Amino acid sequence: MTGCGEGHINWTWTKKVLVAILRMDDKYIPQDWTLRSAVQHWIAQKQAAILWILARLVHYRVLTQRHLSLLDYIDFLRRARWKVYRQT
Repeated sequence: MTGCGEGHINWTWTKKVLVAILRMDDKYIPQDWTLRSAVQHWIAQKQAAILWILARLVHYRVLTQRHLSLLDYIDFLRRARWKVYRQT
């Protein structure tokens, strides 16, 4: 998930976003959070935000076969958030 292509760059950026949300050091966010996150310690709103971000990272990495840049990933997140916003 994070080892090939732009995966490491996307994971590093996603990890920075998670660090900002959780207000913790990035050494406490292991790479296997893309498969099994440990979010039960935080309030429901933070849990939902973390799971949404991780799900979008996995979705992006699984469905895109091309080597896309970090800016493409950020644009993908913005479009996904806009689609959710428009549905409500």
